Order: sequence, then C-alpha cells, then structure tokens
Amino acid sequence: MRACLAWAEQHGPRERLTAIIDPEHVRSRRLAARLGFTEVAQSHYHERPICIFGRPRRALSI
Repeated sequence: MRACLAWAEQHGPRERLTAIIDPEHVRSRRLAARLGFTEVAQSHYHERPICIFGRPRRALSI
C-alpha cells in the first residue's frame, strides 16, 4: 500500500487522494486511518454502502 501511495504522491494529477472502502471492512478502514486518510462521506455504489476516505497529497515518509 505504501508503494501505491508513494507513486500517487509523485504522479497523481489531483490534490487529494481518495479511498473507497466497504463499511464492513474494519481492517481496511484502520489501515486507511494509519495512512492518514479520514472518512469524508458515506454513500452507495451499485446499491451497496461505501465509505469515502480522503487525504491531501503530501510528501510521504516511507
């Protein structure tokens, strides 16, 4: 995951990184929090609930 974030930090076109996570995936939510993401919204995708996490693009210390 850190390698993906490092790539996105350097090459991503947006000022914010976004993660879409199933609300029932507690481990994924915890990992996102450890990586600096915060929950910004809840929604539905294909009639299933999702949590949307975001964080600003920044230098990542690996």
